[in-house]
Amino acid sequence: MRKRKASTPSKGVSRRKSMDEEFKASGREFQAWLNLMPDFVIIVNGKGKILAVNDAVEKLGGFKRQELLGKNFFEENILTAKSKAIAIKNLARRRGGTEVSPYEIELVTESGERRWGEANSAKIVYKKKPAILAVFRDITERKQAEEALRQSEERYRTYIEEAADLIFTLDASGKIASVNRAVCETTGYAVKELLGKSPLEFIAPDYRASVETALRR
Repeated sequence: MRKRKASTPSKGVSRRKSMDEEFKASGREFQAWLNLMPDFVIIVNGKGKILAVNDAVEKLGGFKRQELLGKNFFEENILTAKSKAIAIKNLARRRGGTEVSPYEIELVTESGERRWGEANSAKIVYKKKPAILAVFRDITERKQAEEALRQSEERYRTYIEEAADLIFTLDASGKIASVNRAVCETTGYAVKELLGKSPLEFIAPDYRASVETALRR
């Protein structure tokens, strides 16, 4: 039986060098792909150690890449305390194989500015080892718009509630959906007695036809 010719040490070394070069090239390509993403991207291992970040982390967050690499993501002041607890919980779920839907967390930039992000993550293999890729999409403007709308609605409700005029709203079927304080004080009815009723029930009979016509119009 013919014996296989053993590889010479020089060939083995050349092969390893070639594999190393290919690995480095693929690593550079992967990093270039990460840097194209406008969102914060961080890769961590199962214990939260930061393995890689993209350019957005430096440009938008103000963090230095070399100062983050090798650090534990959850020991750095990148998230607020509340958001950190949420992220740790979801990392554990992701590590255990459970799918995690995108969730909102609050990030803190290097300058101390707070930004809202929508976090999403996926299990990947990074440098031949299991890792988790986390993407944080900046939703600060959306959150600010939602807060402005909430405050506007709150001011509107306060204005309606404190108005001296009798104000009520109707649903699509023409039933009373809400009333202000003045309605109850004037009619003597409690809110629960008015909701779901037709406003015509509280109008004098002589005026019901004209009021109904106005409401329909």
